[in-house]
Amino acid sequence: MNLSDEDAGLFYQLMQSLQCYINQKTKLLNGVKTPDDIDKLSQEDKITLRNSVYEHPELLTSFVNENPYTLPSESLDIVKGWTNYASGDFFMERYLKNYAIFIGNNNVYAVNALYDSFDLMIPKAYLPRAVSTVLLPFKGRIVFDGLMFSSNIHFGGNMKASLKEDYMRAKQNGRIIDTLPPSDKLTTKPSLESASKSKDWSREIKQLQKTVKPLKGGSGQPPLNSPAFSLLKNSIDLASQAAVESADFDTLCATLKKVRRSLSQVENIVYRMEDY
Repeated sequence: MNLSDEDAGLFYQLMQSLQCYINQKTKLLNGVKTPDDIDKLSQEDKITLRNSVYEHPELLTSFVNENPYTLPSESLDIVKGWTNYASGDFFMERYLKNYAIFIGNNNVYAVNALYDSFDLMIPKAYLPRAVSTVLLPFKGRIVFDGLMFSSNIHFGGNMKASLKEDYMRAKQNGRIIDTLPPSDKLTTKPSLESASKSKDWSREIKQLQKTVKPLKGGSGQPPLNSPAFSLLKNSIDLASQAAVESADFDTLCATLKKVRRSLSQVENIVYRMEDY
């Protein structure tokens, strides 16, 4: 979930070099003559320098062009990419093995920590958590810029469910952003056809359809039979379209409505039953 110590050290080296350069140009703070001086600053002054990076994008460009610290080209490319940032308020929704999920700006991001993993800063039990930070690209991943502030807002069940749904929808449709700017692949929804190639269930599903085809309710049978049989058939049709036939969205929705209608009929009959 966090960078290697080597990469985290490189991130801070580049960020503090950039901040020192911008401070020299803007004269924001006294006593900052080298990048190492930034470690000695108060939290308030660190925030001031941090904000200056995003308030003066032209100085970031100048830093890359002048290369005052004789950085290698690979490092300059990293700094150059920091014009593609995402800032503001986010919700830390969950921790996964390789990154944390941040939701904000109508997007879902996969974010890496720096030296310390996120769960050392905010225990898992406290998620979701409202935080304010800046997200930056770093070696093909997304990291936060080293400063993050959280609030002790309590989230109710509805808000937690809404955030979970945002994550699940982004995951299902391939829209979790793991680099900045987002790559083109994130804007393309995974096709049902490609998903179904992992396993061909056509033989089994056709056998199920053949088996249930004779099922039919009617006179002399329990009233539950007819809607229950319809529910079974419609559910198998839905599985067939999703896993085999690569049906489009409208077709899936139409079949799903049939499933829900059958289920509603089953529920109505069950709830009307009386104990004798």
